[in-house]
Amino acid sequence: MKILKGIISLLLLLVCGWASAQTPAKPATATQKPAAKAAPAAGSSAHLPSQETVDSFMRHMFGYDPTVTWRVANIAPSADPSLAEVVVAIDSQGRQTLSRLYITSDGRYALQGDMMPFGADPFAHDRAILDKGINGPAKGPATGLMVVEFADLQCPSCKNAAPVIDRLLTDEPNIRFVFQQYPLVQIHKWAYKAAEFATCVAQQNNAAVWKFAKDVYDKQEQITQAVIDGQNNLKDEAKLKSMLTDSANAAGVNGAVIAQCADLPSTATAVDASMALGKRLNITGTPTVFIGGRRMQSVAQVPYDTLKAIVEFQAQQSR
Repeated sequence: MKILKGIISLLLLLVCGWASAQTPAKPATATQKPAAKAAPAAGSSAHLPSQETVDSFMRHMFGYDPTVTWRVANIAPSADPSLAEVVVAIDSQGRQTLSRLYITSDGRYALQGDMMPFGADPFAHDRAILDKGINGPAKGPATGLMVVEFADLQCPSCKNAAPVIDRLLTDEPNIRFVFQQYPLVQIHKWAYKAAEFATCVAQQNNAAVWKFAKDVYDKQEQITQAVIDGQNNLKDEAKLKSMLTDSANAAGVNGAVIAQCADLPSTATAVDASMALGKRLNITGTPTVFIGGRRMQSVAQVPYDTLKAIVEFQAQQSR
């Protein structure tokens, strides 16, 4: 009975585990052919599970439900070399979530969730990575507590978090806020192009990028309906560029110039660098916010007084 309960608990965790970013997904069957094999990261260890093993595990867990399908998004070493990290995109009842599994070296057990930093200063490691790697637009005093958000302009949860963060920045004027592009390209098909546009807006006028982001968030559903088909594929890139150009114009910059900039290889390089930073920090969902190096997810669901207290406490620790 205990074993059965454990299996049921894991199944529920996989379906309902944290998922900061969600987007409507067309229901599909559990018999759908798996995606191409995910390439392990460079330097990966020999105990990484194969694509076939992960798919077989998922079939055993969810094969009974024809409305559930999945795709293996990544297989790589975790921060702990004794554990492999597997990220799976799961479609269930028309909703898509990203779940992370940690696999033991003997391949017998899987742990689901997030690995928590530990130590006398548990956030020092991530804080150091951020200090060296951030490249996004920023506002607030240079010496203030650094708050970094990794966001995806197509992500509904990011849209919901935006007014919470704006309120926090108003109440805590000593915050140094940095916005990092982290489009979830596996599930959000127009997010990468939006990230390129935002990068160019920030390069032309840092103050305008916040207006651009708000306008895109406000039109998020409208854009999705216009450019994404029923299979969650980008169906009209020209229309997408036109709508993003309109948002750039609304932010007070030259939309035509921004559109040209968005197609430059150097712009993609900047977005890729931001995504690489997020991957180094093991980010799999958005929004992910770092407050003085302390990782927070789903900030819109955290009681505001708690969020504010964490900011004030972390500010004291950094003095």
